[in-house]
Amino acid sequence: MVRRLRGSGAGRRETGANFLDECGICGRRLGAGREAYMYGGEEAFCSEDCRLERMDMDAAVERARRMTRAMRCTSRRTMAEICGRERALVLG
Repeated sequence: MVRRLRGSGAGRRETGANFLDECGICGRRLGAGREAYMYGGEEAFCSEDCRLERMDMDAAVERARRMTRAMRCTSRRTMAEICGRERALVLG
């Protein structure tokens, strides 16, 4: 059973009994006798490169979330300042 999770890194899959069967990035089959590289205990990867790609993707998603939050705060502050000035002009 593999289901996509909302709000997580790009293509992140829900952990299930078979999460060690294939690489979380390229889909290469992982099997007995092959090394599996883990990240966050949630996904297995066939190589350090695939694991690093997931880590980079997660970092990019987090940077985008932070930037969006910062833009919202700035936007709200700016709107409050504009509304405050207009109110002062009307009342003044």
